[in-house]
Amino acid sequence: MFYTNDMVFVSCRATKNDKFAIYTFVDLASWERYQFLGNQHLTKDIPERSKVVASFTLSKKDTGFSVFVHTITEVNE
Repeated sequence: MFYTNDMVFVSCRATKNDKFAIYTFVDLASWERYQFLGNQHLTKDIPERSKVVASFTLSKKDTGFSVFVHTITEVNE
């Protein structure tokens, strides 16, 4: 498991099976945009464009790596 810092939560959208969601973040250090799969409802109380810390797992697959989001926590500055 690894953690992010200095990321901003941008949006969340459900996948077709309604079990998972795709979370979009922007890294404040590089301004790069990332999309990761995670369980739904991780951001139900977090407004969009909030600074967050998230925990992920990284799995090696035949086609590369897969990243799965486990928790997203708003950071109060």
